[in-house]
Amino acid sequence: MLAESVVAFFRLIQQVLQCLPSIERISAKMAFECKAFSHFL
Repeated sequence: MLAESVVAFFRLIQQVLQCLPSIERISAKMAFECKAFSHFL
């Protein structure tokens, strides 16, 4: 039982690591849009 949850946890980490580059792009884009938006205010 414990081993299965550990394996599932590592698979989740692996998926998150694969998604990280796109998350960084999205967050950078959002940060840029927030700066542009605050510039208009």
